[in-house]
Amino acid sequence: METKKSFTLGSILTDSWNIFIKNIFKFLMITCIVYIPINSLYYIFPVKTTAGTFSQLFNVATIIGFLFSVIATIAICFVVKSYLQKKNISWKAALKRSFEKWPYVIITQIILTVILLLSFVLLIIPGIIAAIYLIFTIYSVALNDKFGLDALKYSYSLVKKRWWKTLGYLIFFGILSGLIGLVMTIPSSLFESNDMMKILFDSIISFINSFFLVASITLFLNYERSDRSKK
Repeated sequence: METKKSFTLGSILTDSWNIFIKNIFKFLMITCIVYIPINSLYYIFPVKTTAGTFSQLFNVATIIGFLFSVIATIAICFVVKSYLQKKNISWKAALKRSFEKWPYVIITQIILTVILLLSFVLLIIPGIIAAIYLIFTIYSVALNDKFGLDALKYSYSLVKKRWWKTLGYLIFFGILSGLIGLVMTIPSSLFESNDMMKILFDSIISFINSFFLVASITLFLNYERSDRSKK
């Protein structure tokens, strides 16, 4: 299976679903290994809703989540690209490679976060515009050996003639993800006093959301393929 030169929302969703189903065990193992510990930390070090924004951002669980959740993202990138190239990579190998890439991704992610924060400080609209242009930054580091500002520039180059299309796709993915999360809160609410069950449901949501991560990676790879075909 290869990414298509011509693609639509329907083809992206279809391809992403095929990738997700064919590699479902790998995605399950990656999300469980990364997200169960992270989700557990949110109950060990709960973020107080009454605390200020600064305290919420620098909560232990929030910091660890920021630093290590990206490991799952990188590993899923490797699984998706390997599958599309008709290669096989185990979930263990994907995680191993993600740890090798992790320092470069984290440094780039910090630069990205600073730029986005500055953009949102200026006004909401510039922040949204910048966020869409830079949405593929982490994938650029993971799959193309870009680093720092080069990764941001590469993401911008892929999105610059497709900004509205990218926004539309991301809104659609976000709505679907939000609806699934909303549905999952119903059974989760039955175990309000049981932290173990809440961690389990949070991790199930993380696993389900890995499908939308697959979809955005597939979109990224289609953009790349389309640009290469024009050269």
